[in-house]
Amino acid sequence: VSAKSQSKNLGDIIVNSVTVENENGSIVGRLKSMNNNGVLYLNKSGTKKVSLALFADEKLGGTLVTRNSNGEMVTFLGADSTGSGHLQIVKNNRPSTTIGDDYIRLSSALGSASVVLRSDPDGSGAMQIYNGDEKTAVLIQSQEEGGQILTLNPKEQTSAMIATTEQYGGVVSLYNSDEVVMSILVPGSHKTTNENGILTSSLGTNEGSAGGVLETFNEHGERIGYFGNGKSQDGIVGLFDRYGEAGWSASGKK
Repeated sequence: VSAKSQSKNLGDIIVNSVTVENENGSIVGRLKSMNNNGVLYLNKSGTKKVSLALFADEKLGGTLVTRNSNGEMVTFLGADSTGSGHLQIVKNNRPSTTIGDDYIRLSSALGSASVVLRSDPDGSGAMQIYNGDEKTAVLIQSQEEGGQILTLNPKEQTSAMIATTEQYGGVVSLYNSDEVVMSILVPGSHKTTNENGILTSSLGTNEGSAGGVLETFNEHGERIGYFGNGKSQDGIVGLFDRYGEAGWSASGKK
């Protein structure tokens, strides 16, 4: 039988490894078995350094690794310890960006988390920004009422909050080092409180007369001072006793 009449189908081939060479005789690919698992290596022409590796792993499943011209790993695509999809971008042998099935993590040059964007089980989204000690410094998240931004001190205690509330709409709250609200800014009003959370002052717009009003309160939350205007738009000053009962008042009307 002549060579021309022979079939090009080689049938079933069983080998331990397959090596691919380019036109110059340099190895550019290899398919082999490693630790009882299949491995595929692809090399750049003229170098023995692996540029791309495809592994089959008993625990993690399929894994794809790419390397730069220096042989350093730059990307990893596979499964994490939970069995979910996992993509890592690597810089200086440390993960710089990690993408999972419900989060994205950016890491510092030391490998610690700097920013994490995630999806929570309730369907809401959140972003955490970390300081150099990998403690949360800023938290941005969605809630049922709307969005919320929190800043935190080095002890991860809330120091300030910008949020949307059902009662006031937009709110800005400032906290002391014990995480007690000391100042609240809502549409048309600025309120301060003491360390016990009791209202001490209020500056805003008088709902009855649409003018400005300043009220002060004692440590028990009883109003003791009033400066504003009445329905006639004349200025009014009022002082109250410790129980909030009217004591003295004056009008600016001539």
